[in-house]
Amino acid sequence: MTRRPNILFAPAFALALASAVPALAQTEPITAAPAGPLGLVLYQGGQAMVTDLRRVALPAGKSQLRFPELLDTLDPSGLTVESGSPARIRRVSVSGEVIDYRSLLKRLVGGQVRFATQLPGDAGEKVETARVVSVDRGLVLNFGDRIEIDPPGRVLFDALPEDIGFAPQAILSVEAPAEDRQAPVTLIYPAAGLDWSAEYELALSDKDARLRGWAVLRNGTGKAITANVALVAGDVARAKTVRPMAVMARAPAAQMADSASFAPLPEAVSAEDRYVYRLAEEVRLPADGVLREALVADATVPVTRLYRLEGSPGAGFGTQGPGAEPERPTLLVRFRNDQASGLGKPMPAGIARLYQQTEAGARFVLGEDRIGHTPADGMVELALGRPFDVTAGRATERFQRLDDRGGFEADMAITLKNAKDSAVTVDVVERFGAQGTILTESQPHAEAGAGYAIWKIELPAKGETVLRYGIRVQN
Repeated sequence: MTRRPNILFAPAFALALASAVPALAQTEPITAAPAGPLGLVLYQGGQAMVTDLRRVALPAGKSQLRFPELLDTLDPSGLTVESGSPARIRRVSVSGEVIDYRSLLKRLVGGQVRFATQLPGDAGEKVETARVVSVDRGLVLNFGDRIEIDPPGRVLFDALPEDIGFAPQAILSVEAPAEDRQAPVTLIYPAAGLDWSAEYELALSDKDARLRGWAVLRNGTGKAITANVALVAGDVARAKTVRPMAVMARAPAAQMADSASFAPLPEAVSAEDRYVYRLAEEVRLPADGVLREALVADATVPVTRLYRLEGSPGAGFGTQGPGAEPERPTLLVRFRNDQASGLGKPMPAGIARLYQQTEAGARFVLGEDRIGHTPADGMVELALGRPFDVTAGRATERFQRLDDRGGFEADMAITLKNAKDSAVTVDVVERFGAQGTILTESQPHAEAGAGYAIWKIELPAKGETVLRYGIRVQN
């Protein structure tokens, strides 16, 4: 006799299944869509802090939130979460995958790929089907009639695996006391591939220079970013280097965009002995590109030129012989960062390029130097290089050793020559250590400090002047 199946428990099983469906549905992560542009705080040196605000319909009880499309270069160890609702965040996990040649092949181990080999001459390519055996210590392919290790050629991928991730995502385990249809949740994390620097342009004329400053924002994350941006000027201590989930080997100079000249200039706000510049408008940073934002408006600043010769009586004694290369002072351009010069605001450190314009309108580079962080009313000094027409020769006219500890007396002579058609002033800076004492000098020094003295030497046109001084150094 055929036994009929026992179906007495079927209604109970159906009821259990029906009651389980809602519970299973709640375990599916709720996607949190972006609520607006990112907030970016960029530092000088290649790091950024990202603020990503999302709004989500949060049910009562336990649930999971999914934050997709985070920046590839995030450092997950520094990720924090802030919630503007009573919900309690119990756990945060970050996952992501770098899409590259090796990661794709590892997913295809045991599966089949097409492999293309270049035929001799112009015969084209030979395409075969092979099974991926291993990729741990080189690519191992089984072609059916043979097995090859790292064969010459290229793997052809017909499609990406369906479960591969294109960007990191965060999964938040949340417990809310009540439903909230517009719950604000913010992710804050450090990211590499984003930085900024200051650059300055000075077009020199006889007595002044036209100064323009730019904030140069670089985006090396591989994706375009729309954000509200703040720039931090100053040195920031770091415990470790940011380790992004995906290190992008990119050259972020493929695109460049200048901000509109009429956009409001960012104001500097002091923050813990640093300055923060908040850009007045939302900006779009092109992928792997550069954005130049006006930082200092066009200003015509009075400048002074000076020559500086630095040396030391202990740098080597003796007289320069015939044919010896003369010393050349450094030509400097100096201006003050004050309101009288059309400035008067903190200037972040950056590269300064100095130009001069010809009568035909062409510009040529005079020099390039670096401006340090300069407060309001501070002095900026830029080196243009060493001139041809102003030279110096150094001679030791007397030298006497005082003891076996390195003490000595010396009489020095520095001959300065000016081949220009106009007079110049040379600052001669001599450094002789904290134990040095000037015994004699052919003209009074203009300034002295711990271990140095400065003489201002007036050189007539087509003329020369000799500075002599005696020094005693005791160690």
